[in-house]
Amino acid sequence: MSRLEKLVRIVHSVHFKILISFAFVILSGTVLLKLPVSIQDGAVLTWFDSLFIATSAVCVTGLTPVILADVFTPVGFFFIALLVQIGGLSFATFAAAFLLFLRRKASSTMIVESYGVKTRKWARLVKITMGITFSVEALGTLILFFFYQPYTSTLLESLGQAAFTSVSAFNNAGFDAFGTSMVGFNDHAGILITVASLIVLGGLGFLVYADLLDNRGRKLSIQTKVVVVTTVFLIIAGTLGFFLTGEMDLVNSLFQSVTARTAGFESVPQAEQSTYTLFLTVILMFIGASPGSTGGGIKTTTFFVLVLTFISVIRQSSPVAFKRRLSSESIFKAFAVFMISIMIVCASSLVIMGLEEDKDPLFIIFEVVSAYATVGLSCALTPTLRIASRALLILLMFIGRVGPLTIAGLVAHKKERLNYLEENINIG
Repeated sequence: MSRLEKLVRIVHSVHFKILISFAFVILSGTVLLKLPVSIQDGAVLTWFDSLFIATSAVCVTGLTPVILADVFTPVGFFFIALLVQIGGLSFATFAAAFLLFLRRKASSTMIVESYGVKTRKWARLVKITMGITFSVEALGTLILFFFYQPYTSTLLESLGQAAFTSVSAFNNAGFDAFGTSMVGFNDHAGILITVASLIVLGGLGFLVYADLLDNRGRKLSIQTKVVVVTTVFLIIAGTLGFFLTGEMDLVNSLFQSVTARTAGFESVPQAEQSTYTLFLTVILMFIGASPGSTGGGIKTTTFFVLVLTFISVIRQSSPVAFKRRLSSESIFKAFAVFMISIMIVCASSLVIMGLEEDKDPLFIIFEVVSAYATVGLSCALTPTLRIASRALLILLMFIGRVGPLTIAGLVAHKKERLNYLEENINIG
C-alpha cells in the first residue's frame, strides 16, 4: 500500500472523522466565545485564551486561564454550556439524535465508535443517552435552584446558575459560574451531595443505563457489573483516603473523591492541600470515569482489568470476573491504553518541567494529569504558565478526550498474519 493510499484510508477512517468533529466544534466555540455579546464590557479575552476555554469545554475538562465569572456574560456562559453538552455527549450523538428527529437514516459506525462499543441497537442507545441526560440535568437544575436562592439576588440568576452547574456537573466538566467553584459551599451538604450525585450519574456511562433499562436489573452484562463495583469501590476508598488525613470532613472527603474522577469541581482549594492529598487525587484523576460516559481518564473498566490481570498473574491463573473469563482483546486494550497514557503523562510533565523550572513539580504533574484525564482540578497553576505550556495542555485535553477511542479502535482491528515460535524472556 502506497503512502497516498494509506493517507486516504486514514482520512476516510471513522477515528479521523471523530477527531475532525471535535476539532470543528472547538474552533467554532473559539469564535463564539470571542463575540462581543459573549464578553463583559471592559473584560479582555485573547484568542488563545478563547481557544483554551473552548477546548476545555468541548473536552469536558474545566481548566481555564481566566475566571469565567469575571469575563463572560450570560450569553457567553450559554455558549460554554452548549460546548460542554456537545463535548460530553459527543458531536456524533447530537448528529444522530438530530437525524432521528428528522426520521432520516444515519451511519452507525461513527456513533458506535464514539461509545467505544459494538452494538446494533445504536438508535436506542442514542435515545437513552439524550433522555437520561436531559432528565437528570433538569432534576439537578430544579434541586440546585432552591439551594442557590440565598446566594443570588434574583430567581432568574438562581435558575441560570443552577442550570449551568447541573450541565457542567453531569458532563463532568467542572466549570462554575461563581468564580470560586464549590469552595463557597463547602459547608452546604445539600449542594455538595447534589453536585456529587450529578457527577457520578454522568460518569457511570450510558451503556450501563441501556443495560439496566433493557434487562430491568436482571442478567446484567459483565460491563455493567464491573463499572458499578469499581465505581463504588473507588468512591469509598477515595473518601476514606481523604478523610483519614484529618484535612477534610466526611462530606468534603466524599466530594473530593467523586470530583477527582474527571469532574473538576473543588470544595477545598487544591493548592492548599498536602502532598498526600494531591498525590491521591492524581491517582483518582488518572483512573477517571467509565466507558461511554461524559468523563475521561483511562476508565474504570481499564483499571479493573489491569488489577484483575495482575492478581491472576500472581496466582498463575486466568483472569475471571463474575464467572466470566476476560478476553485477550480486553486485556491487550487495557494495557495499551494504560501504557500510552503513562507515556503521554510522563513526557508532557517532563516538557513542562523544563519550561517552568520555577514551578512545583507535583503541581505540574497534577495539572498534566488533570488535563489529559479531562478533569479540570487545578493547583491555580494554569494562569501562571507560559503560552507553550498552556498549548501543550490544550493538546493533552484534546488527546485525552479523543485518544482512548482511537487507541481502542486501532488495537481492536490488528490481526496477526504470521505465527511465530514462542520463547520465554527472563523477567525480574
